[in-house]
Amino acid sequence: MFFCTLFDSNFIDRALILYDSLCHVMTDFKLFMFTLDDTAFNILNDLCLVNAVIIRESDFEDDELKEVKKTRTRTEYCWTCTPSVIRYAIIHFELKYCIYIDADMKFYSSPEILLKEVIEEKGDICIIGHRFAENFMKKTKEKQHGKYCVEFNLFSNNVNGMKILEWWREKCLESCSMKEHDDSFGDQMYLNNWPLIFDNVYEVQNKGAGVAPWNITQYKLIDRDQNQIILKYKKSEICKLVFFHFQGLNFIDGKIINLNIYNEMGPIDDELVNLLYDEYIREILDARVFLQKQYMHTIQNPESRTQGNKWHYTGVQDLITYVVNYTISRIRGKKNWREIK
Repeated sequence: MFFCTLFDSNFIDRALILYDSLCHVMTDFKLFMFTLDDTAFNILNDLCLVNAVIIRESDFEDDELKEVKKTRTRTEYCWTCTPSVIRYAIIHFELKYCIYIDADMKFYSSPEILLKEVIEEKGDICIIGHRFAENFMKKTKEKQHGKYCVEFNLFSNNVNGMKILEWWREKCLESCSMKEHDDSFGDQMYLNNWPLIFDNVYEVQNKGAGVAPWNITQYKLIDRDQNQIILKYKKSEICKLVFFHFQGLNFIDGKIINLNIYNEMGPIDDELVNLLYDEYIREILDARVFLQKQYMHTIQNPESRTQGNKWHYTGVQDLITYVVNYTISRIRGKKNWREIK
């Protein structure tokens, strides 16, 4: 399988965990790791990761990217690059397809089952829904963040797949902002249009893919052994966890961690949260110790992905959602905080 991901030296700890997790669940894969600074490139290049290809920013950054880079924040520019790095990997390495994966994800079972699903359904590209809980806040959340998530997105190297990829790239070059009144929400809101205007856009149905803080209330831990984690989705559907998206996990001053997961309305399985986050946090801390000892590299807090986001509430439903979210964060949000021991 062919994957690509994108990050800078302040996300290299998570990128290493992503790579290691793929190595644990499969053997035949290649991860194209696009680095946004020389520090990340030099460290990864020195590590000689067997199943990885390391690409420096100057190799994939074309004139159009250089131009928009002048006017965008670090996070906005990273999002702008997403379709461009997928395109670069497919064309430069002559791939039949490439799957973009976010660097802050971890795989718990082989994603080959997802590739098989997409192929069987004859999808030229694939998307995964956020799967927000079915409550009155869902509409506002989809309006703010989009129906689909940029996290595991396959593009086939055929006419239709490349047409969609080129369309996305052009749109991201036009706008990739989170500022007030902007409709793009980085690179993500554009995905809403794909099933409407393009053919063979397949939405992954495997509920073990795309488990994340924004849909954690719909999952409960059923069983766990050394090889797999079994979940129950919406109180009925049993699934094997394929990957979890640790978006929003924030290390503060090297002493305090904000999980950013106890922010949703509905029951949250503490056992599942502890199982996933305790191990992931240990792996991040171990990676940081290794990077400091081996390369004298210290991870800085990455630029907040909510920077510049002043969401504009435009109706009663949006206002209610805001009040509910604020109330939840005040009452249950304290469970997000962990102290590094």
